[in-house]
Amino acid sequence: MISMKIQFVDLHANYLSCREEIDEAIAKVIEKTAFISGEFLEKFEEEFANKIGAKYCIGVSSGTSALQISFLAHKKYSVATQANTFIATAESVESAIEGSVEHFIDVDENGLMELESLEKKVWPGCNLCIIPVHLYGQTSDVDSIKQKFDNDVCIIEDCAQAHFARYNDGTYVGSKNTSAFSFFPSKRMGCFGDGGAITTNDEAVYRFAKAYRDHGRTSKYHSDFVGNNMRLDGIQAAILSVKLKHVLDWNDKCRAVARKYNELLKNIEFIKTPEYNERHIYHLYVIRELSSRRDELKKHLESNGISCGIHYPVPIHLQMAFSWANEQELPMTEKLCKEILSLSMYPELSDEQIEYVCDKIEEFYR
Repeated sequence: MISMKIQFVDLHANYLSCREEIDEAIAKVIEKTAFISGEFLEKFEEEFANKIGAKYCIGVSSGTSALQISFLAHKKYSVATQANTFIATAESVESAIEGSVEHFIDVDENGLMELESLEKKVWPGCNLCIIPVHLYGQTSDVDSIKQKFDNDVCIIEDCAQAHFARYNDGTYVGSKNTSAFSFFPSKRMGCFGDGGAITTNDEAVYRFAKAYRDHGRTSKYHSDFVGNNMRLDGIQAAILSVKLKHVLDWNDKCRAVARKYNELLKNIEFIKTPEYNERHIYHLYVIRELSSRRDELKKHLESNGISCGIHYPVPIHLQMAFSWANEQELPMTEKLCKEILSLSMYPELSDEQIEYVCDKIEEFYR
């Protein structure tokens, strides 16, 4: 097979797939000089909420901002979340209220929050906020969490990697509970910088978030409380309105990539592929290497021009920033962090490129 160079995510190919629409959208914002707030932001917020199936959407400056504002809006003082995620999940709420992250919850073999582990950390009247993560574009079972603890907790969903993934009942993540989305450029719906959004059905959360992102203001020179500057700008909103038209098609293409990977890797003894599920969007395609040679495999792929990654190599509870949590026991979380390897995944990935990646994985074990 001819040698190839395969990117982990090809942002340029994604841009080219809708270049004329994006260039036109940016030009309109510049023409109207609607850079901060205004019609392009309002248009995107309405479109995103409608497509997700939520009452409200509030565009903000990043996924981290979305989590932080969501947490502040719910007026909880302690948090349970998982440690096998990007540090922003815990960092956002810890920076909102120091000491708020009290519990890291272990996960199942798919990397999703485990209900049994969560039950050990929740008690009646604990004033707890639970933040399940829809990791890699998989769907966490938030319905079971809600049914189990509805009277004692609030749920904020981390949807940073799960744009238009679906719950068990077929509705989109972000349509039930207050939810935080990231539009970081490498996300399935990525903008051309940082960006994020909150979706919610709670009017009080909506009003708080809309004011908080803009200095706590309710009018130009009147602030009801101390907020922050966490706005999504007009150019990013216009870009996202374009990408919103294409995201479901991109999700379908990434599901096809995942099916192809699974088929080609199914007979390799030391590779465990992710479970295929039509509800998931495969923001990342993450295999598990079961022979304790993950790092060697990664080097082999990279030496053959194949970019890959580890999401995430050090769980949050073992990070210096959360040193107080080092003693928390999360056996599955720590096991997965030693086995996982993310392969190239994006809608424009060709069959030939997928076959090359899988051939090089087979070559490693031969």
